[in-house]
Amino acid sequence: MIKSFKHKGLEQYYRTGSKACIPNSHSTELRVVLTALSAAKKPIDLEAPFWRLHVIKGNQKDRWAVIINGSWRLIFEFDEDEVEIVDYQNYNMENKYA
Repeated sequence: MIKSFKHKGLEQYYRTGSKACIPNSHSTELRVVLTALSAAKKPIDLEAPFWRLHVIKGNQKDRWAVIINGSWRLIFEFDEDEVEIVDYQNYNMENKYA
């Protein structure tokens, strides 16, 4: 279950379907990943070759990421069996993780 979001536009998309604050070309993939994330009990539940699930290094350690499109990542943490602080970032713009 998704407990909290950092990216408010992503939260709006998840709750209402509004694409106002996300790239329209990413909406389908985001919907699929968010649906899987809301059902996940642990990070490994999101292990699919095309998402390339990985642990983030550096100043965001203990967070997980999956690839949405190109340099765009959906980033999240697990707190027991709940997902929290779900964020949507462009790797090229953030340069905070590898």
